[in-house]
Amino acid sequence: MSEERLNLTSNINTTIIEIEKDINEIRDILAEIYKAMLSLDESKWKSHEKDKIDEEFMPYLKKISEKYPLYLTKRLDFLKSSVERYQNLDKEISNLTANLEDII
Repeated sequence: MSEERLNLTSNINTTIIEIEKDINEIRDILAEIYKAMLSLDESKWKSHEKDKIDEEFMPYLKKISEKYPLYLTKRLDFLKSSVERYQNLDKEISNLTANLEDII
């Protein structure tokens, strides 16, 4: 993930791109963890602990590997929409201000 620090002087579009990259990386990492855990079959590891992992942890891991990236993506989409609305309103206000200056 990006080691870049976010700050107020960063371009918002650059920040959004970095967040999107981080979300994709998180998605890939979670998918790889889930695949790796699925590869631990009974021929290699048979124990009470493995049964407990299969029963309790694997459903959670599957759920988080599928749903967490979607959750983050929905939040990012909301951010993108908000930024777009802000930019449009800012342009509209700038145009109105310019019109007022012309009148005065």
